[in-house]
Amino acid sequence: MALRLGRPDFTARARFEPDFARRLEVFVARVASSRERREGARVGRGAGDGAEFVGYRPYRAGEDLRRLDWSLFARLDRPFVRVTRPEVGGRWVVWLDASASMSLGTPSKWQRACELAAALACVGVRAGARVRLEASSRREAPFEFARLADLPGLILWLETLEARGRDGLATLVRPVPGVSALWALGDGLDLEPASFARLGGPARTLGAVCILAPDELAPDPRGAVRWLEPESGESVELDVDSATRSRYLAALEARLERWQSELADAGASFAVAASTAPFEDAAFAVLRRAW
Repeated sequence: MALRLGRPDFTARARFEPDFARRLEVFVARVASSRERREGARVGRGAGDGAEFVGYRPYRAGEDLRRLDWSLFARLDRPFVRVTRPEVGGRWVVWLDASASMSLGTPSKWQRACELAAALACVGVRAGARVRLEASSRREAPFEFARLADLPGLILWLETLEARGRDGLATLVRPVPGVSALWALGDGLDLEPASFARLGGPARTLGAVCILAPDELAPDPRGAVRWLEPESGESVELDVDSATRSRYLAALEARLERWQSELADAGASFAVAASTAPFEDAAFAVLRRAW
């Protein structure tokens, strides 16, 4: 086994291409069109007063029993609650994982997270919401985004942020009353999915995107693996055998499945994105499932 130690600068900043604003405009229009078609189809099927009803999920201990669908319980002998779509508008919150682990990848996970944050924020504002963006680094004040005309300011704010240190999404998790949509963007390494799922509710859209570098999704078959300790910045590179690689992939799959399961039970959405994939793919996937 070969081993190398180092202390590289695990810090990343986002840089937006000149055509990014145009891509955002096209993406926001695509999301709006897709949502209108889905809403039209739902009404066309005779949704009537229940147009905002989107399905069922299992009942969770402690919830108000008045939310149970008793007719479904009588048929299936299992408790389910009705899930409704939150009203358009209101307040949205976007959480960004700004820890050092987000600096990995080319382009970095941090780059894609910032692009996703901008996309979600623009969709929210287009729908009439006021969007608050928060980074886990705690070095920058949150950004309030209320008009598409303020996009240059949002991009400038994102470009001033750095992915560094050890503070990840877990440092942001807290009750957020009065919010109609809550999004978490990061690699999810420090956050238990149940902690995030508990923030959901019948009148809130909840969604998370797990962004991983290609080497994290599919480690080099030759066995080259880099490990990062965010607090100290130390890096360790190991050559591991195929059995170790297989165990890693099994553990990763189990964790992602737990995210998927926990959020599905909460009526929320979850998507996995490679840092090399266009931001439009992950943003559209999580929005289509949740919003």
